[in-house]
Amino acid sequence: MQFHLYNRPGSGGFVVEAALVLGGANFELTEMASKPGTPLPESFRNINPWGQMPTLALSDRTTMTETAAILLHLTGCFTDVKMAPTPETAALTTPAKSPELVNEVLRERLHIAARNSQY
Repeated sequence: MQFHLYNRPGSGGFVVEAALVLGGANFELTEMASKPGTPLPESFRNINPWGQMPTLALSDRTTMTETAAILLHLTGCFTDVKMAPTPETAALTTPAKSPELVNEVLRERLHIAARNSQY
């Protein structure tokens, strides 16, 4: 599946980009030069009439907005990567476990980042 991520600094789209990379997705990234609170190019409304960032264009030419919704979609696209628990797992059905999962994922990602930054 091909994706096209439209992002701009401060939009939270970096999380979507990280999920695409983690999933091994084939994607194109377009970074808009504008900052949050400033207008996007009018031509962007052809892609997303609401002008929201981030926007993920899917291979069937539909678009998604809202980082959380995009992440849920990508979790379903890349189930072998296990970006998040599956709907059947207790981590999703038991709210108390969700923060533990987030902390575990963050600790692992920080560990990987630290290991990769050492020479």
